[in-house]
Amino acid sequence: MSQYTVVEMFSPRPEWYALSRDERRSFLDNCRNEIKRLLEKGVRFVGVYASRWSSEWHGFSVVECPDAELEQEWIEAAERAGWFRYFEQVNLVGRKMELDDYFRSLVEI
Repeated sequence: MSQYTVVEMFSPRPEWYALSRDERRSFLDNCRNEIKRLLEKGVRFVGVYASRWSSEWHGFSVVECPDAELEQEWIEAAERAGWFRYFEQVNLVGRKMELDDYFRSLVEI
């Protein structure tokens, strides 16, 4: 089975700062519920990392998905939740490969 990894780099938009703390908590609770639903389907949440001190991004997260369908569902869930309204985000998605297989693919490009 293939494994896909999603690296999401994000920073709050002005709309995030306009929310009250209670509104932020409520929004994040909804996001947490959506994440829990996807974890039950086989997504593995590797972690979320603060990175404002080392890059232009406030933070980044890493998730592993067992297949392309769940990888796509992960991104669509963020969109449905309204994440992109409040956070600027760039995603990097890749399919996990063995080192030798990747090196062979480099020879062939």
